[in-house]
Amino acid sequence: MLGDLAGVEKHYTRKEQVLFPYLERHGFVGPSKVMWGKHDEVRGLLRRARQELEGGAGALSTGYLREVLEPLLAEVEGMISKEENI
Repeated sequence: MLGDLAGVEKHYTRKEQVLFPYLERHGFVGPSKVMWGKHDEVRGLLRRARQELEGGAGALSTGYLREVLEPLLAEVEGMISKEENI
């Protein structure tokens, strides 16, 4: 499952290297700063999810699902929704 989310990081990097500079050249600095911050939050959640799995956290344990995966998926879904609707 976490391997499937690796594409998210690739997508965010592409936005940061292509879209954000374009927006900033045209005077739209605020949106890219906000999105970059959200990207960093998702990256942090992904890092935590990987670390906990590697550290022996049960992939199906209630705590792991509730405290790690649910917030991660909520953030990714939120960003997808923003990208599609804004």
